[in-house]
Amino acid sequence: MARDLSPALVAMRLGELRASYVAETAEEARGRLDREGDVERRKEPLARAAARRLAELHALCELSDYLHRRAT
Repeated sequence: MARDLSPALVAMRLGELRASYVAETAEEARGRLDREGDVERRKEPLARAAARRLAELHALCELSDYLHRRAT
């Protein structure tokens, strides 16, 4: 799956990223996450969180492999 790297499209994507970027310290980020209600997930035991993230990574790898096979 080829990505369009034309200068105009890249500039548009960078503009979208620039508009959504918020500079914050680690402490400010923790406060924002607390306000957004992600506290329960952060209380998840390390082993369970690692297993969940590993499963997500595995699923992304499978998706990437599938997309690569379809593109070639």
